[in-house]
Amino acid sequence: MERKNPFQLKEATALPQQRDEPLMVKVVRGNTIESQHRVHAVVVNREKEVSHYWGDQNLLVFPRSSIKLLQALPWVKE
Repeated sequence: MERKNPFQLKEATALPQQRDEPLMVKVVRGNTIESQHRVHAVVVNREKEVSHYWGDQNLLVFPRSSIKLLQALPWVKE
């Protein structure tokens, strides 16, 4: 019996134009919304200028475990 991936995207979703409201992300399993998340996002160019944003571009956050991969980079040998 073939198992389906519950996290497989059913359709491509494009990001809306930048806006002051955060993005709303919904995790769906079957026909049920499993969780919803408001996402504040900022895209910065090489000159450290904000090129796109969604939500509050000045929001201060604690990244916690979301940056563990970046924290491990100095320990990785090439």
